[in-house]
Amino acid sequence: MGRIVVLVLLWLIQAVFVVVLVNAEWIQDQLSRERQLVSVYLGQRVEGLLSDSTEQTYDGWFVRTGAVKAGYEKLLPDPAIPKHGMENLAPWWFSWLEERLDAFWWVIYQSLYRSQLILHWLPLIAFFVACALIEGLAQRALKRSTFAYASADKHVFAKRALVLLSMSPLMYFVLPFYVHPSVVPIWGAAVVFATTVLIANAQHHV
Repeated sequence: MGRIVVLVLLWLIQAVFVVVLVNAEWIQDQLSRERQLVSVYLGQRVEGLLSDSTEQTYDGWFVRTGAVKAGYEKLLPDPAIPKHGMENLAPWWFSWLEERLDAFWWVIYQSLYRSQLILHWLPLIAFFVACALIEGLAQRALKRSTFAYASADKHVFAKRALVLLSMSPLMYFVLPFYVHPSVVPIWGAAVVFATTVLIANAQHHV
């Protein structure tokens, strides 16, 4: 449980770092490059489906609900209203805040796009995870029947690896650099391997 809390805190620090220090134009440019890679390695049709799904989700969750508009209206001064307060004292603050809001919404959009990429691979990954469960159970049953040694070290290693792998998509979502699309199936293969090791080395008395 403690490791999960640490990973969540690291993710929050990463997200805050990106929103506060990275420009929206940079995020937009990196996502554009990532889309080009997806188009090259998965095909233009798949990339088009991912982009369309991302647009629809973003529009449905944040634009049509008024979340994006409300965020700017609540935090930024209305130019039509006479300025009486901090708008005159620190105009740079609101300029900086607007840039941070732009970056925030681009991070949200990027996260949705990358989540769509994971969903694209998820059926195949889920199939192989199911196969890994069966393989792990078969190995465990074989070890049990032959009185073979179930490695507690491997079991602990696999458990920790699965915790890290389960949290890694959150860090992947907000990473402010373009990421090769092959990282998702590689992540899935790591989940499959760790699952097999975890089940195969579960202690016999459990």
